Amino acid sequence: MNELKKRYIIILVCLLVLTGVWFFVRNQVVEKRNPPSKVSIPAGSVNGEDVSSMIQVYNPFAGAVIMPGVSILGKARGNWFFEASAPVSIVNEKNEVLVTFPMTAQGEWMTTSLVPFFATVPQFDTKGAQSGSMIFRNDNPGGEEEGRNYAFSLPVRFVQNDETGVLVYMGNTKIDPQMLDCEKVFALGRSIPKTSEIGKGSILELLKGPYIFEKTGGFISSIENGSLNSLVIKNGEAKVDFSDLSGGGSCKVGQIKAQIEQTLKQFKTVKKVSITVDGQSDTLEP
Repeated sequence: MNELKKRYIIILVCLLVLTGVWFFVRNQVVEKRNPPSKVSIPAGSVNGEDVSSMIQVYNPFAGAVIMPGVSILGKARGNWFFEASAPVSIVNEKNEVLVTFPMTAQGEWMTTSLVPFFATVPQFDTKGAQSGSMIFRNDNPGGEEEGRNYAFSLPVRFVQNDETGVLVYMGNTKIDPQMLDCEKVFALGRSIPKTSEIGKGSILELLKGPYIFEKTGGFISSIENGSLNSLVIKNGEAKVDFSDLSGGGSCKVGQIKAQIEQTLKQFKTVKKVSITVDGQSDTLEP
């Protein structure tokens, strides 16, 4: 009988130990998957390793305007992801996390090769901050050794009280080098002075084309040499007229229309966009 009791006690102790280990491991995994409320990562670092060998960010560039709706894109090694996803955080100057959201691999992620990724910045509160950082982390759900936890940081700025944030849409040759999808465009953040003509302001920003750092990231515009004649938004339709804007094949026409339409349709009051060039509606034909 004493021998039987000893066995029961040993079994009970083993069960208690295993239960404790399970809860410990579970809590560690939860801690890894839920970013802390504060985080500080040196700008442009990937644990001291070569940045380009692990992750390449095409948007945003360092110092870019970040606002809801901005497209986050680039390439990262497949093992940066888990289940085709990895976390991105936006923090303020105090390193307080303002929002965390997933970026998604756009292709087969079970590889050590570079895989395109994409995300859209969700709604978030800047809490009055003027600037902060965007932090890209690899997804390490198992909580393996610290040597497998990587983070890459970029300084960014937010739209201020005396500014209006707008999105402008452009193509990207690094994500689609052959431009197989001519109407594929991505949202870039811009800040303009406060104005009641926000639609006009967004088109004027679009006509400026990509900034130098955006060009380095592969962004292109098919309308940066054009000029705006007029823009009227009424009854859900935006009628916009340009000069010095011409087609040149179905791909370029598709890109022009996509850039203008998506830039104007960011506003809830615009459901339809009509584009003319010097008053003519047939100029932008393939």
